[in-house]
Amino acid sequence: MLDIAGQKVPWLRRLDHLICEVPNIEEAMDVFQAHGFPVAWPIGRFWPTGRTSGVALGGLNLEFIEFDEGAPEVAQIRTLVFEPTDLQSAAETLTRLNIPMRITDKVEANPDLLQLRGFSAEDSQSTQLICRNAYPIEPQPYDFFLCDYAPFLKARLLPKAFPGVPPIRSIILGSPNPWEDWGPANSAFGLPEKERGCELWISESAHPTREVIEIISDRGPLDFGDWPASFRFS
Repeated sequence: MLDIAGQKVPWLRRLDHLICEVPNIEEAMDVFQAHGFPVAWPIGRFWPTGRTSGVALGGLNLEFIEFDEGAPEVAQIRTLVFEPTDLQSAAETLTRLNIPMRITDKVEANPDLLQLRGFSAEDSQSTQLICRNAYPIEPQPYDFFLCDYAPFLKARLLPKAFPGVPPIRSIILGSPNPWEDWGPANSAFGLPEKERGCELWISESAHPTREVIEIISDRGPLDFGDWPASFRFS
């Protein structure tokens, strides 16, 4: 395996969350809640193309999304989301590294969805900024983007908001050609300067899709039973 840690990237603070595409979001939440993972946010139509929810894994969150169309047959994690130290500076730095970025603001006006996110009844009566995101304009070996939450949500979703959850130690990314992918990944998100959080590794995989193939936690392996997933939790 190749360790993604060769180059310091002070424009990133930490790996904030992973996005897991699922065939059935209720089943995904049931599986992880049954193993004791607390709900970071409940199921809701927080994306225009599907419903999402989240659980706290321990140091980072796992976001589930069930797309309205094109949901996978098995759960798969293809997207890494990082918290920047400063979104504008991070986007400019990545652009200089030949990863052009675009910044968008995500806002929410629906009072019901705002209350699901934890906003007060009063605050939910007005449009709220959810986050500011920076996305690569061109496809990257590994799908990733940067997310800078609004202060209220950042405080709600930080790891310290979910005490007692054993931390995630390592995320292993699968690739049909890890030696080719290591350089671009290491340059983009090699080693966050402030809080590395968990280790990131790339391992050779026979699967053609570049995705997370294993999550390693202090709590030890999980038995997913009949729940279909393309990754292990060990």
